[in-house]
Amino acid sequence: MLPTCRDCKYFNNDPAWLEKEFPCMNALSSAYGSARGEAGVCSRLDIYLAPVKKCVFFEHRHAGLLTVS
Repeated sequence: MLPTCRDCKYFNNDPAWLEKEFPCMNALSSAYGSARGEAGVCSRLDIYLAPVKKCVFFEHRHAGLLTVS
């Protein structure tokens, strides 16, 4: 399986962190809800996205692991 944003050190989709950083997020639902899926924030690009692929800034969150291009 190829790495995606989910494996990147810049990607954060922790529900507790998302609700803390975006307090209005839970106005419609919770960050723990299924509607959010596995979406999260890329701190490198400063965007909210689904972790479906990797970009040119990808850096594996676990240093020393190889990635397949």
